[in-house]
Parts: sequence; structure tokens; C-alpha cells
Amino acid sequence: MYISNVLSRYRFVVLLFIGMLIGTILFNVGASIDAAFLTKDSITFFAEDYMSMFQTVSINNELLFRHVAFSRIKLIIFLMCGCMTRYYNVWIRIAIAFMGITSGIIISCCAYSYGIVGVLIYVASIFPQWIAYVLAFVVLVKMLNQYRRDYRQMVSNLAVIVVLVAVGIYMETMINPFIIKWVYSLCSFV
Repeated sequence: MYISNVLSRYRFVVLLFIGMLIGTILFNVGASIDAAFLTKDSITFFAEDYMSMFQTVSINNELLFRHVAFSRIKLIIFLMCGCMTRYYNVWIRIAIAFMGITSGIIISCCAYSYGIVGVLIYVASIFPQWIAYVLAFVVLVKMLNQYRRDYRQMVSNLAVIVVLVAVGIYMETMINPFIIKWVYSLCSFV
């Protein structure tokens, strides 16, 4: 009884971790099927050339802001359009599982390229913006589960979601590059 209550309460977290496990398995299965899959040249995400170049390149914050804003707003609109259907619970579960799968693949790539330090580099790449994005997602889920008929509450929740996404975009473009540079410079000494 206690386990089922915990699983029911934290079902989204469990789904995220199951997705991460699936992503890790997919990465390892792909590596075992095709040995060329795991050459250092084939994994370009967080590759050493990219990360070392990232240390010296000046970032055009305006271009980065526009790119990130367009990407995140497109994703939020896609997610919200799916959540307006009667199958919004399925849509949310698919989105969480997909986030987990992609995170598992990326963490596996980072761990392959840098060892255990790669996990720290991955965490630096999603910090602090994902705090705002996750909070926006939580507000969206609560809004859909509790306030489907109260339109004033939905409008105020949508305003909170817009503000959180805007804060996340700002943190991703203005703060996160410096965190990645700092963590990579620390990790390069390890």
C-alpha cells in the first residue's frame, strides 16, 4: 500500500528515471551493434574539441537568446497544444518519457567522453535554466489536473508559465554559458 502511494505520488519522477534508463540502454545497444558508433569523432555532443573551443569563443548573447527563445517557445506551444486535447495525461507522460530518454542518451555520451566528470558537465549544461522550466511544467500539469474549468485560474497559471519560461530562457542564454565554461575548466584539471 505504501509503495503504491509513493509510486502514484511521484509517478512523473519515476517515469523520468525509467526514460533515462531506456536512453542509457539505447546508447549502449547502439554502441554494441556498431563499434564505429563509439568513436571519439562520431560523438560530437560535448566533444573535447567543442568544449575546448567553447572556452575561448565569445558568445553573441543576442543571437543565442533568439535561438533559445525560438526553440523553447516552439516546444512549449507544441506541449500546450497537445495538452488542450482530452488526452493531455498521455501527452504529458510521453513528454516526460521523451525528456528522460534524451537525458539518458546525453548523460551516456558525456560519461563515455569524460568518464564520471561527464555527468557533472551534463548537470552544468542544464543548470540553472531547467529549474525554471521544470517549475513551468509543474504549473502546467497542476493547471491541467485541477483547474480545467476555472478560466481565471488558467489565465493566471498561463501567466506564471510564460514568466517561468522567460526566466529560463534568460538563464540559459546569460548565465549557463559561464557555468559550463567554469565547470569545464575545473574538469579539465581532473
